[in-house]
Amino acid sequence: MAVSRVPSPPPQEVNTPVAENWCYTQVKVVKFSYMWTINNFSFCREEMGEVLKSSTFSAGANDKLKW
Repeated sequence: MAVSRVPSPPPQEVNTPVAENWCYTQVKVVKFSYMWTINNFSFCREEMGEVLKSSTFSAGANDKLKW
């Protein structure tokens, strides 16, 4: 994410309050997906038709990214 500062536009009137700087933010969104194969599926202890829940995964030490 990049933040840039640009000068404020000139004031319309002398007594009009004007911000020192105007800022804008550029955001880059990266979407991804993962696919993996489950080996030894026949050894799963769940009954047919029951829900199989996965553990929570995270991206390294960043615990804000979980799936």
